[in-house]
Amino acid sequence: MKRRELLLGGVGAALGVTGRPLWAQSVADEAAYPSRTVTIACGFAVGGPTDAVTRLLADLLSKHLNQSFVVETRLGANGSVAALFVKNARPDGYTLLMGGSGPLVVGPHIKDNMPYDSLKDFVAVAPVSNYPYFLVVPADSPIKSTKDLIERARTNKLTYASAGIGASNHLAVEWIKAATGVDAVHVPYKGDAAAMADVLSGRVDFSILSGVVIDAHVKSGRLRILGVTSLRPDRSVGGAPLVADAGIPDFAVEPWTGIFGPAGLPDQIVTKLAAAIRTVMSTQEARDRLAAIGQFPFTASTEEFRKYIALEYARWGRVISQAKIAKTSF
Repeated sequence: MKRRELLLGGVGAALGVTGRPLWAQSVADEAAYPSRTVTIACGFAVGGPTDAVTRLLADLLSKHLNQSFVVETRLGANGSVAALFVKNARPDGYTLLMGGSGPLVVGPHIKDNMPYDSLKDFVAVAPVSNYPYFLVVPADSPIKSTKDLIERARTNKLTYASAGIGASNHLAVEWIKAATGVDAVHVPYKGDAAAMADVLSGRVDFSILSGVVIDAHVKSGRLRILGVTSLRPDRSVGGAPLVADAGIPDFAVEPWTGIFGPAGLPDQIVTKLAAAIRTVMSTQEARDRLAAIGQFPFTASTEEFRKYIALEYARWGRVISQAKIAKTSF
C-alpha cells in the first residue's frame, strides 16, 4: 500500500464512519446522555439499606430522565468489589457506583493492598442520602445519658457491640473513647442485628445503631436512646440529645451514600447527572420513601460533596490511627 493510502486510511480511522472526528461524536453522545440504559452498581445485599436507596434513586432517575436506570448487585469486601467494577468501567456515564463511607473513606484506612485509590480513581457526582446513629442501652440499664456512660466508663469495665471491625458504629465508639479518654471493650458481631440482640439481652452494655434497627425495640420499651450521632437536633428521636453535647465537639457519625463514576467521566455528564439527582432527591416522594427506611436526602453541589468526602477521608483516618486498628488484607 502506498504511503498516501496509509495516511488517508489513518485519517479515515480517526474520522469514523460519519466523517466526523471521534471527539465530535463523543461530545454529541454527552449532549444526548443518557441515550441507553444506565447501570448503578451496588456492593451491598438486596433488601439492605444501601440497596433500597439505590433502587429508589434508579426509579426516580428513570422517570425524570426518561431512560432506564437499573441496579446491578456486586457483593464482596464491604462494597469494594462494586467499587473496583466501576473503577474499571468506561467513563461514559453508563456504569455508575452507589458509593458510601465504608468502601470509599473507611476501607482504605483499614485494608492493605486496596485495588483502587478512593480519591483518584473515581469522580464524585452527587450525594444521595445519609442517616444518623443512636447511642443505646438496654431499658433496664443504670446508664441514663451519654455523660453518665462516659463517667461510668472511667471506673467500670463497659462493653460495646458493633457490626464488625471497621464498621461505622465501631469507629463511632472509638471516636468517643479518644475524645474523652475513657475505655470500653469492643465486642464485634457480624452485622447490626446480632449486635442489637446482645444489647437487648444485656450481654453488652451499649451500642450505636441505626434508627431502622432499633425503632421497634425503642417503641416496645426494651431499648433506651441516650443520644443521636448527628449535629442536627431535628434528626433525634423522642427528644434525645446530641452525643456531641456530652463534651465531644463536632461529633457527627452519619453514614452516607452518593453516586460516583470512573475517573475521566466527562464534566458535561457529571453536571447533568448531579442536577437530576438533586432534583429527584429534593421531592416529597424521595423524603417519604427514605423516611420509611430511616434515612434522609443528602443534597449538595458536586464541589461541596467532593470537599465533604475529603474531610471524611481525613477524619476517619485520624480516628482509625488513634484507635490503633490494625490493617487486614483486602
